[in-house]
Amino acid sequence: MPSDIWHSEADLAILRTLSASALAGAFMRRWPRYISDYRDILRRAGASANPSLLWAAFRDRWRLRFCP
Repeated sequence: MPSDIWHSEADLAILRTLSASALAGAFMRRWPRYISDYRDILRRAGASANPSLLWAAFRDRWRLRFCP
């Protein structure tokens, strides 16, 4: 599984121990929340498909701040 900025090393270590079916089950249990989060981001972006507005809404939703 590739590492990216959204996973800590501890998260990746745990994910590597899961079987494919356990990982799929965990994802499906979380699915309703993913949809809810996405709808909230769309609402914040004014239902726009503009990637810049969606990114800004995503950062706002999760209170992410990036320093230059």
